[in-house]
Amino acid sequence: MTTTTTPNHSGPSKASAPSHRASPAGPTRAPGTVRPLLDLRQVLDTLAMRILLAVSGVCVLGMALLATVLQPLILEPDIQVSSGGALIAVSLVLSVVLPVLTVLTVAGEWPQSIQQTFLLRPRRTGVLVSKVIAALAITILVMAVTFGLALGLSALVGSVSGRGASFQNLGDNILGLGLAGLFSALFAIACATLLQGTALAMVVSIVVPFVVTIAGNLIGALGSQTVSDVLRYVDLSTAAQAIATNQIEVSSIMAPVLLIVLPFIAGAIRWSRREIG
Repeated sequence: MTTTTTPNHSGPSKASAPSHRASPAGPTRAPGTVRPLLDLRQVLDTLAMRILLAVSGVCVLGMALLATVLQPLILEPDIQVSSGGALIAVSLVLSVVLPVLTVLTVAGEWPQSIQQTFLLRPRRTGVLVSKVIAALAITILVMAVTFGLALGLSALVGSVSGRGASFQNLGDNILGLGLAGLFSALFAIACATLLQGTALAMVVSIVVPFVVTIAGNLIGALGSQTVSDVLRYVDLSTAAQAIATNQIEVSSIMAPVLLIVLPFIAGAIRWSRREIG
């Protein structure tokens, strides 16, 4: 009796089948946290910033026209149109515009949208640095355009009126007013970093320098020199003028330290540790 064996025609086992699965991809690199161009684009794309820029442009143009056109009408015929007067006039507008712009740039995402930003860019310190760079870029650009507009209108009105324009002490005026505007923006950045809210930071960054300057002038006029000297330690505009004219004193150094450096350091610590959600 013969036995027959049936050949096994089954295919290769699953264990021996070659695997065609792709190897897992390498770790994805997290996006950089210091991205000032991204922050600039985000803040400039908002409706609030567009409205603010439009209103600011109208106010700056109106003040520049007022400061230049009125000079031939109210001054003596032999007096030239002063570019310094136009620069001072537009700087009054910048003392309000720059704090609002910088606060919106730094703290505009608090507290609603900042959590999403921190999820995409987990290093909070890098996000803060990026926003500060963006705010300073806006500040420098706005000041350059504003000062250029004031100087251009001064030359134009002087030429049309036949009086000519005076650019005496132009470098000193631009340096002093530019440094005052920069200090104003830096103080607003410090307030936005520390308070992390747009409304309160705007109020503080606009009201405090104004009150300090007015109080210092009034107290000095009333004869209380001691109190006036104390207020110089928190007067950024006086400190800016002192530094610009190379008349540096202890108060001109302490004012930016007390109002800009220390609040910003405290705000940076809070920025990196604050719980969200």
